[in-house]
Amino acid sequence: METQRETHPNLQLCRCSSAVVDDETCILCGRYVAAPAEPGPAVAEAPAPRWTRAGIVRAIRAFAFFHDRPPSEAEWMAPTGAAWPSAHAVRRHFGSFDDGLAAAGIV
Repeated sequence: METQRETHPNLQLCRCSSAVVDDETCILCGRYVAAPAEPGPAVAEAPAPRWTRAGIVRAIRAFAFFHDRPPSEAEWMAPTGAAWPSAHAVRRHFGSFDDGLAAAGIV
């Protein structure tokens, strides 16, 4: 069976210290959780892939759950590689930050 990572090679990997896994994604950050890798030769790390719509929705919901409020656009102006997608990634996928919140059912 093909994993989500194989069908969507641009998924961002979870970097949470203790990922909470739901299927193949982390509930905390909405990113893909890789299966434990088999030991092998050291390989240079590839550039971080982009966020998916589903990952962004999960990240918005997780943020709202843990902070008891929706994220603000200013909070998510962080560079890529942060625990949450950037505001730019939300706008790119949903047209506006508010539309991203609406897609997550937050507003």
